[in-house]
Amino acid sequence: MNKKSFGMGCRAQISMEFMVTVILMLFVFGFGLFIFEQRALLNNESAQKWTAQDLAFRVARNIDSAYFLDGNAEIIDYIYWKESDGNIWAGTRVVTVEWVGGGFLTVPLVAPSVTWNVSELDGALIFRNVDGNVVVEYS
Repeated sequence: MNKKSFGMGCRAQISMEFMVTVILMLFVFGFGLFIFEQRALLNNESAQKWTAQDLAFRVARNIDSAYFLDGNAEIIDYIYWKESDGNIWAGTRVVTVEWVGGGFLTVPLVAPSVTWNVSELDGALIFRNVDGNVVVEYS
């Protein structure tokens, strides 16, 4: 009789230790998922910012290069931006890019005036110098 009661108490203790271990493992797993999700969101935002920055510098470089070329010279560049809700435009001495997450950035230009005749960036664009004014349009 003494052996039976000893055996039952031992099983209950092992079962309780197992449950505590499982609960701690689930807690660590849940905390790890939370950290992973936060890092993934930060990585996605950083990738959007990097893509927008690359696009802005590329467009600004083409505008300034066209400005320094002779009259009637043009630059053709194939630009594709997958950000459907984003927006890009060139103003007075600046290229501005906005993207979905609410972020934006501006890149300075040397060209004093730019005529922006583009609504979406999904193909070949022509950067043309017309009497000191850079015209950006589809090819």
